Amino acid sequence: MTNIELLSTVNDHIRKFPDLHNQACWAEGVAIDSVDWIGARETEADLRAGEVCGTAFCFAGWAALLDGWHQCRGDCESFVVDETGHVQHMEYAARESLGLTAVQADYLFDGGNTQELIDRYVAAIVADPATTGDDLAYIWMAYLDEG
Repeated sequence: MTNIELLSTVNDHIRKFPDLHNQACWAEGVAIDSVDWIGARETEADLRAGEVCGTAFCFAGWAALLDGWHQCRGDCESFVVDETGHVQHMEYAARESLGLTAVQADYLFDGGNTQELIDRYVAAIVADPATTGDDLAYIWMAYLDEG
């Protein structure tokens, strides 16, 4: 089942904090308090509140973090872990958290998406959680035609 609330929350978050959004990579930097460039007193909660610079996430990364997943350290920055210790790539954690189909996730999580295109995809999925790949392809083609 599509998590409309989380879908809308993530889109609102990346619009509110554009400096913390980088659609071209899962994770840019690490959102944990032990990383020197983030600072000893700052936490994931600070990051979620838009109060930490030096790190950014794509739509999928934000979906995972805002749904309670925690970013892994070191060479595994694009992986997240839940409270039970279950580890997943941000893409799969976000897809699960958002309740998206594989096709919906492919379109929404694409690294070349602009904020305008993300807004259109989100609006379509919110309006109809059964939005198909054909529907999303039409949105993408219409967007390109305007460009």
